[in-house]
Amino acid sequence: MPIRLQGDVMRSRLQLVSVFTLRFFYLFSSFALSSILARSLSQVDFGVFIVSQSIVLLMYSIAVAGVPNYIVREVAILDPVERCKPIRFAATWSMTILLASVVCFIVIAALIKLDYSVLSGVLVGIPAAGILVLTVVSNATLRGTGQVAGSQISDMLLRPGLFLLITSVFWLSPDLIMTPVVAMTAFLSAVTVGFVFSIFLFRKISLSPSPAYSSIEHRRAMSSVKRLAGVDWVHAVSLYSTPLLISAFASEADVSHFRVAFQVSLLLPTGLYVANAIFYPRLCRAFHDGRSCDVKRVFARCCLIGSGFSWAAATMLWFFGEKFILLFYGEIYLEAMSAILILAVAQLFNTATGPLDLLLTAAGLENVVLKARSFALVGQLVVVPILSHFLGATGAAIGYAFISILWNAFLAIFGYYRFGGLLVVKSGFHGNNEVRE
Repeated sequence: MPIRLQGDVMRSRLQLVSVFTLRFFYLFSSFALSSILARSLSQVDFGVFIVSQSIVLLMYSIAVAGVPNYIVREVAILDPVERCKPIRFAATWSMTILLASVVCFIVIAALIKLDYSVLSGVLVGIPAAGILVLTVVSNATLRGTGQVAGSQISDMLLRPGLFLLITSVFWLSPDLIMTPVVAMTAFLSAVTVGFVFSIFLFRKISLSPSPAYSSIEHRRAMSSVKRLAGVDWVHAVSLYSTPLLISAFASEADVSHFRVAFQVSLLLPTGLYVANAIFYPRLCRAFHDGRSCDVKRVFARCCLIGSGFSWAAATMLWFFGEKFILLFYGEIYLEAMSAILILAVAQLFNTATGPLDLLLTAAGLENVVLKARSFALVGQLVVVPILSHFLGATGAAIGYAFISILWNAFLAIFGYYRFGGLLVVKSGFHGNNEVRE
C-alpha cells in the first residue's frame, strides 16, 4: 500500500474513533439529561420545556438551513485565499433569517395568545439560538478544513456535558427547584460555553482576508444557499413540528413519550452520522474533480458503517429496551417502548439506504431532495395529527416512521437510477482505486 494511502487510512480511522467517542458521550449525556429532566419535572412541565425548546430549535434550524453543507462544500474545494467569502456570506445570511424568524414568532405568539409558560421559555432560549447559529458557521468551517473531531467538541462534549452538569446540580440539591425556565437557562449557559470553545479553534484556522462576494458571486451563492436551505427548512419543520402537532391533538404526556422514543431511536443512526461528518468533504471534492469511482466508494463506506451500527443498536433495544427505559427514564415511560420499536424500524431502513440527501446535494441535485421532503412533510402534517389523536405517542411514531421510510425509498430509487449501482457495498473496501483527497 502506498505511503500516502496508508496515511489517509490511518487518519480516517483516528477520525472515526474520535468522532464515535464524542458521539457516544453526546448520546449518553442526552439520555442522562432526558432522564434527569423527566424525573425533576412533572410530565406537564417536561412537555412545556420540550415545546419551548422545539420552538427555539425550529427558529435556529430555519436560520442555519443549508449553511453547514454550503460552507463545508465551499471550504473543501476552495483555496485558503477564497474561503473567507462563503464564511462571511453564510454568517450574514443566517443571522438575517434568525432575526426574521424571531419577529414572526413574536407576531404569531401575540395573535394566538401563546401560553405564558411556553412563551417565557422561548424568550430565554432566543439568545441561545443566535449563539448556536454562529457556532454552526464556525464548526462547518472546521469540518471543511478537515478538523472533524475539533468541530464536534463543542456540540458533542461541552454543550451537552455542561447542560447535564447544571441540571444534575438542581436535581441533587433539595433546595433548588427545576422549572422549564431554569432548564432553558441552563441550556443557554451550555450553548455559550460551546460557542467560546468553537471560536477558539476557528481563530487558529489559516484564513486569508478577502473582499466580499462580487454581485455575480453573491447571486450565485444566494441561489445555492436557497436551494440547500429549502431542503433543511422542510426537514426542520418536519422534525420540530411533530411535538407541536402531538400537543395540539393529544396530551402533554404523549409529547413526553414521543420525545423519549425519538431520543432513544437516535441511537441507530449514530454510525451514519459519524460517517457523514468525516466523509462528506471527500464526497464534495470527488464530485468537484469528476471522480465517480471515488464517489461510489465513499458512499458505500458510509452505508456500511451506518447500517452495521444501526443493526447492533436495534438488537440491543430489542433485548434490553425495557431495562434501558427503566434505568434512564423510570417505569412511567415504559409505555413509550412500542413507539421506540416503530421508530427503530424506520431508522434501520434509512441507515441502510445511506446518506442519499448528502449525495444528491453534493451532485447539485438538491431540488430533488427538496421535492421529496416537501411531499413527505405534507404527508406528515396529515398523518401524524390523525394517528396521534387516536393512538397517542404510538400513533405519532407510526405516522412519522411511515413517511420517513416512504421518502427515503423514493430517494433510493432515484439515486440508483441516476448514479447507477451506488449500493454495491463491496466497492467500499475492495478494488485498486483508493479514495483520494
